[in-house]
Amino acid sequence: MDALALLCNLHADGPQTLQRLRRAGCESLAELAEMTAVTLAQELGEDEEAAERFQREAELLATRLEQGGAPQAATSSWTPQEPASSPREPEPTPDTGGATSRTEDVSQLLATWRTLDDQSPPEPPSEYVVPSPPPIPGENRALEEVGLDGMSPELAARFAEIGVLSLRGLVEASAIELARELPLPFTRVKRLQFLAGRAVAELVSAADATEARRAARETEGDRVETAGPFA
Repeated sequence: MDALALLCNLHADGPQTLQRLRRAGCESLAELAEMTAVTLAQELGEDEEAAERFQREAELLATRLEQGGAPQAATSSWTPQEPASSPREPEPTPDTGGATSRTEDVSQLLATWRTLDDQSPPEPPSEYVVPSPPPIPGENRALEEVGLDGMSPELAARFAEIGVLSLRGLVEASAIELARELPLPFTRVKRLQFLAGRAVAELVSAADATEARRAARETEGDRVETAGPFA
């Protein structure tokens, strides 16, 4: 098992996280470090804080692996001269047992997992299809038609220029990317997303109520038809 797989097993969801990273084209700790926190968060389905923490763990693991294979630093051969009458005290040696022990544990763990992978190679990742939620009536309406507080026609046109055309698109977009692209204050973008999310929730509630009334009418019709003439 490589270092990226070890990182995913120690600090994430294991094979599931590893599969998402490889699907995004990330095959090593170095490539993981080059990804932005926003991109990594989107790939892993986490927030940016969790993505940054995952990258810090990757950096620490890479440093430990590099230290495990690095040669020891050479010590100087010069020693100070001391009087012959005074006994020479032995120089203290640095205590590196803890770091060496951790490096050996990681190396042994990697060797064991490589052996297991050779004996039972993992299956190639299958194509992952993200399930799309069922459409909600009205969630794809144009932003200028919804009437959100603070959404002027000019601002709706600016959203349309960067591909945000509907309530659902506004809710699912990255607030950081929107604030950077428009440009627009981050707090204002978050407020518009909050209002859009509340509007979508109201549409969901209305759709559920409509469906409940339709089901109730069908149930009532079935009872009338099957009751018989002496009901």
